[in-house]
Amino acid sequence: MFAVTERVGPGDERLQAVREQAGQMVLKNIDNADFSGFTSTIYGRRMNAASAWRSSL
Repeated sequence: MFAVTERVGPGDERLQAVREQAGQMVLKNIDNADFSGFTSTIYGRRMNAASAWRSSL
């Protein structure tokens, strides 16, 4: 499974929170055997993220 998300920070003061949420997501799932990987890009107030998961079906 492949998931793509986009987050938009409402203002410059929220950019750090958006970055921290991405890191928390990775740390929360790093020990999950079905979690394959994560990558993200940040430009301006936008963060695009892609994560991959192994299907158990």
